Amino acid sequence: MAQRRGKLKNSMNTTELISEVSAETDISPDIVRKVTNRWMELIMASLEGGKAVRLRGVGSFVVIRSKRKRMFNRWKGIVVSIPPKDRVRFRAAFEV
Repeated sequence: MAQRRGKLKNSMNTTELISEVSAETDISPDIVRKVTNRWMELIMASLEGGKAVRLRGVGSFVVIRSKRKRMFNRWKGIVVSIPPKDRVRFRAAFEV
């Protein structure tokens, strides 16, 4: 999808997703919102615990540890050590 001014064209945000699921399933938007928020909390908790999350047909969220880096600060003229960090990577499923 083409990105323009920080937003994706033809994208759907959480509020729109909740509204659409609510309309298609005749479940109240409040219940859909609670389920969606809890679902996201569980994914975040798993990732914070270092576990990968795989959603069939959607994709996988995997925690990757970056390496320690050494960078040269041109303004101060010194070498700075950047500590390793945990990063989350998403890989879309093939069906998408």
